[in-house]
Amino acid sequence: MDVPPNALTITEKAKIRAHLDFPVIDGRVALALGLPVNTQVSTILDDAVERVLPEALPIVRRYLEMCECTEAQLAKAQQNLSVASVTGVTMRPREALEDLEDMYMKWVIKLASSLAVVRNPEALPSGGVLLV
Repeated sequence: MDVPPNALTITEKAKIRAHLDFPVIDGRVALALGLPVNTQVSTILDDAVERVLPEALPIVRRYLEMCECTEAQLAKAQQNLSVASVTGVTMRPREALEDLEDMYMKWVIKLASSLAVVRNPEALPSGGVLLV
């Protein structure tokens, strides 16, 4: 199935869902598994990613790219948490990690705002969904 050049790809839509902390599984499956699904907010997100203006696609894709890049930097920073210094250079792994987390949330908020949606209100601050 070809995607029109003026639309987000299925992969881009899935990445947006992930960065906004929405489940990346079918909502019906989530309900069947007993997972909480805020269908109203999820439907708004699904509708929003289908209605991105062609001229706004570069903006949405840029914010998505920044989320992806910052998330990759976060993963690398987490691997380096045990390193305190390297050849006379003292590192601040905790502070750097916190700075990256703040930057990541900045890009997530920009991505959500560009689509006129909110991050999953049922998501935990560190990601994932609160099960009650």
